[in-house]
Amino acid sequence: MGNQIRFKEEGDELELLDSAPSNSYNPFLWTENWSDFQKKAFTNNNSDEHKIVVKLDIANFYDNVSIDLLGKKLYLASPRNKLFYIDLLTHFLSNWNKKFQGYSKKSVGLPQDEISDSSRLLANFYLQDFDKEIKKKCDELDAKYLRYADDQLFYTKTKEDAQYLVYEASKLLSKIGLNINTGKVEYFDNPEKFNQYWAFEIFELLGDKKNKENINRGIKKYIEWKDKRISFKEHSVLRRILNQDFKLFETSSKHKVLAYLFDKEFISMMNNWLMTKVYNQLNEEDKKEFLKILDTLIEEYHFNFFHYNLIVFYEKNKIDFDKERILERIEELKI
Repeated sequence: MGNQIRFKEEGDELELLDSAPSNSYNPFLWTENWSDFQKKAFTNNNSDEHKIVVKLDIANFYDNVSIDLLGKKLYLASPRNKLFYIDLLTHFLSNWNKKFQGYSKKSVGLPQDEISDSSRLLANFYLQDFDKEIKKKCDELDAKYLRYADDQLFYTKTKEDAQYLVYEASKLLSKIGLNINTGKVEYFDNPEKFNQYWAFEIFELLGDKKNKENINRGIKKYIEWKDKRISFKEHSVLRRILNQDFKLFETSSKHKVLAYLFDKEFISMMNNWLMTKVYNQLNEEDKKEFLKILDTLIEEYHFNFFHYNLIVFYEKNKIDFDKERILERIEELKI
């Protein structure tokens, strides 16, 4: 079944090559395609063809994918002799959290963990029809469209065209149970401001994991922008910093990065893979502080995504914890 879907995706990719990032159709090149997405975003922004860039994202993308609708889309794309596997898949997606919520069957949401290629494949497959429809709208206005996961960019000639595309995207997404994060829609009429928001300069410095000098220059630039309260994709940059070798960090920079890593809001959005990544980079004292913050978030945070991932993190790293306390908190937060 997977090969059938990927074959369909590759065909669509040829059709939409200039309007959608290749990762929209091939999740197995995730890191490479993020770089490709950045290059396309940078190139489009610095051409004279369009005057306005609007960026938007889908609110809680993975958590709001309809399992029933996903199953129907897969049925339509699969040969009849593979439909049994669709049934197995949708059953798994409806019950993957059974060990946490024994009787509570899920109707929306895809699991997210360190082995998340399958979820990314399904989530992007879920948006294929949306990609095609919004591309048609862009073609009518001589606009360009890029998407990487839930991040979307429209390049238009006027702000009115950009606003129209945001409106049309919102309508199309609502038909499949998704919503634009309206609080994060942002319009750019200045290429330099967009380049800074997307932090192309920092990502380029962090591109080579062995280049100690550039890594520290990138980290210092990140800290400088944070201190100056400059608007940029700071969480994306921080995640990229997490992928570096902490041993290469200058001492002063490392302490500041850890201070940002220990921000409760950032930690609450981590999945278990990121929690483990951070934990394994810390010394013993910092590990204690990190675990202390996780413990306080059990009561303070109100979304169960965090609690599920916290249990997996503790178990994966063989850390003693009060599992019953977390399960009780999950019960309290059930809608």
